[in-house]
Amino acid sequence: MQGRRQVNSALRRIRQAAERDKKVRFTSLLHHIYAVDMLREAYFSLARRAAPGVDGETWRHYGEGLEEHLQDLYLHVFDEKMAAAGLALTRFADDWVIICKTRRDAERALTSARAVLEGELGLRVHPDKTRIVSLDHEGR
Repeated sequence: MQGRRQVNSALRRIRQAAERDKKVRFTSLLHHIYAVDMLREAYFSLARRAAPGVDGETWRHYGEGLEEHLQDLYLHVFDEKMAAAGLALTRFADDWVIICKTRRDAERALTSARAVLEGELGLRVHPDKTRIVSLDHEGR
């Protein structure tokens, strides 16, 4: 039952944050939980037939596209870590590009990206789809 206790604790922290600032939205509360699996579990532990929230959202409507929203929250951590490392990341869903001046910078950027994605987030960088390419005509 450890998972349920963690979810209840996380929900309590969300409630407290929401009480402090009424304009806070669910997507901006990731830093209160840190685990997307816990967010998913929290969603599924909510009463499905409960009255809509103050924002008018029902359980069912909120759950439409849930996995895509959770994935985006998860990768938001990646976005922030890459920005903190000074890397210019462009991402759409789970596809991303980092523009670098030199091949050496690109290799460092890829190492940093793998450290976050695989090391911290437990995701897998696909070896066949991930590569460093040159944008100049000489192929440097």
